[in-house]
Amino acid sequence: MLCFSYATSCSEDNDDNSPVQQAFLNESNYSYEGDMQRQYLNVQIADVQIEIDSLQAIIDNGQGSAETEADLEEALLTKSLLTEQLQRIRPRPIGGVPLPPPPPPCPTTGTCMPISLDYIVCDIDVATLNVYIYNNQEILVGSTENSELQPVPGFEAETQFQNIDLDPDYTGDVFIVVNKTDTEGIETSYQINGYIRP
Repeated sequence: MLCFSYATSCSEDNDDNSPVQQAFLNESNYSYEGDMQRQYLNVQIADVQIEIDSLQAIIDNGQGSAETEADLEEALLTKSLLTEQLQRIRPRPIGGVPLPPPPPPCPTTGTCMPISLDYIVCDIDVATLNVYIYNNQEILVGSTENSELQPVPGFEAETQFQNIDLDPDYTGDVFIVVNKTDTEGIETSYQINGYIRP
């Protein structure tokens, strides 16, 4: 499975007709797209911070120039914009998708997903979502290509899901490519590392 198990569980206190009792999401069959984008943004922010620290050190040592100052200003702006994007991601739990227990340790850093992954969950403001998962040989081992976004039953105003097909015979390192468009027409693309765990 991809070291990235995010899922839902049913509360015994709910009656049999409640949306949560009827939920099809469980603790090992979905991943939340917001968590994937959060991973990407955290890596980008960390990289920019390294650049900021380096530029600031040059300036503090009296070796800076007008170009160095401009580069630092640009890096600070980039960090600010990335941080704003990070803060806009809705944290879990989200509608219809309660928090799962902590996922098992992942052999590598990055997103860990179960081989039993069936769904990608996202917010209602996503208009289109395409997720592609490749192994280290750049062979496609999973995608949402043949499915469409659908509302999570009982939480139609909050949360959507999309089916994803994974190669049932592949486990190991992967990289995940996400392309999405929101309801305002803004396109976002990013790539993160991951791992598919048995």
